[in-house]
Amino acid sequence: MGSHRKTLLLWLTPMAVTIAVTIGLLLAGRAADLWLAPSAAAHLVQDWILVRDPLVARDVILNVLQVVAGIFAIMITVVAIIVQLSATRYTSRVVDLFLADPFNVLIFFVYVVPLIYGNWLCNVLEQGSEARISVGIYMVLSTLSVAVVIPYFQYVFVFLQPRHIIEKIEKSIESSIGEAVSRPARIPRAQAEVSNSVRQISDIALSSLAQSDIVLAMYCVDAIKQAATHYLGRKAELPGSWFSVDANHIVGLSEDVWREMVERRTWLEMEIYKQCEITFTTSLRKARDVNSYVARGLREMAQAGSANERLETVELFIKGLNTLITYALSERDIRSAVHVLYQYRLLCESLLQRPAVVQRMGEHLKYYAHNSLRRGIFFIIDAISYDLRVLIERAFGEAPATASLLLNIFLELDQAAETKEDLTRMRGVRKSQAMLAGFFIRARRLDLAKRIHDDMAAENRDFLAGVRAELFATQSKEFWEIEDRGVSFYYVDEPHRPSVNEFFAWLLGERPLPREIAQSA
Repeated sequence: MGSHRKTLLLWLTPMAVTIAVTIGLLLAGRAADLWLAPSAAAHLVQDWILVRDPLVARDVILNVLQVVAGIFAIMITVVAIIVQLSATRYTSRVVDLFLADPFNVLIFFVYVVPLIYGNWLCNVLEQGSEARISVGIYMVLSTLSVAVVIPYFQYVFVFLQPRHIIEKIEKSIESSIGEAVSRPARIPRAQAEVSNSVRQISDIALSSLAQSDIVLAMYCVDAIKQAATHYLGRKAELPGSWFSVDANHIVGLSEDVWREMVERRTWLEMEIYKQCEITFTTSLRKARDVNSYVARGLREMAQAGSANERLETVELFIKGLNTLITYALSERDIRSAVHVLYQYRLLCESLLQRPAVVQRMGEHLKYYAHNSLRRGIFFIIDAISYDLRVLIERAFGEAPATASLLLNIFLELDQAAETKEDLTRMRGVRKSQAMLAGFFIRARRLDLAKRIHDDMAAENRDFLAGVRAELFATQSKEFWEIEDRGVSFYYVDEPHRPSVNEFFAWLLGERPLPREIAQSA
């Protein structure tokens, strides 16, 4: 309702101003004429608005026809150039949307009707004919065609704004999905429309990146996410024929992947992911905000799939996030990798009641930690150890079974270390494990703290003392750079410090293990 009102005001306001100013000038001039020649007042309507002499009216119409035709020609030329430039810069879909828009179709009638009407009217006007009303109608139509120029150009520029184009394409996706639900016979057409629309939004994102328009690229990613969320909400209503697509529908997939995609009914999710993947890889090391937004979009789409009990969708987008992490590590774009890992952790947090899924995600995190060690990207190991610690602490209260599975994985993070140098580079892992042990001590789960103690007991005492000193030297929770997380990985808050210190006292032999867990050693 609000958008229709804005469109109406966009047209009516300049038209009303133009007509009001014109009428005001005409009335003022006519009032002056009547003041100078009072006897002419009786002929105000007959002589001024409704021309009495048909031959004079014919001359007037011929002159006005030339003016209207000239305005129409110039307007069409200018609009065609603007539309073509917009289509070249963003997507060819601009032309289709422009021609399908009812206001653009209406504007042709506003000009063509007066031109045809005026031509025929001139053909029938002759000496002695009575056509004052017809001439009056033509003058109103020609006035409207001139008055509409300003609002129409305003409308065109608003219509061709990239965000407006993206919104139109997004709405076409939603309407096509609705058509597939209500009219199964049109499913092939709806499939093609949805697929092409997703690709066109992706094209706009890529064009925006080429023009360094980061905000518009992010808007494109958000539009794809909104369309995906709408689709997942209606997926259960779609007939079975919707999920059957040709093997060449998505370029670059093997026959095995295509067959699995059809069986699991995830062809559109795959299409959406592939377009997000292109945007992500294009913006690597160039536009990290876009990378972060793509990862966030995939995470929210996975959460929408989980909310609609679409586990196959969740699994696909988890694979997608895994792939993005690999891309970022391959390009050594550490910040982008950390952004994706952050969204990965948030997705894990929302899936804690699905222990099997979270366990697999935890195994993936362990793999990327080990992979980062081999690549020499040590900060990623720190980020993953932090994320696992936070996940376990949250799962401890919400899903204890899931927390136990994640703890097993967490204690295996350091297993990839092959040399003393590797162990030294695992300091971040040991810091996070010590902080988790302190959390368990504070929660009175000494048995779980003992598991971490046993895993760290073989470490060199000087190494452990250095880890403790570094932990307690961190005095601020906020990280000193601006980034998505905004927190220091190794800040131990004041209430937590005594329990962490107690854990290190066990490790360093400064304090004996409590009797209830020492007996189980």
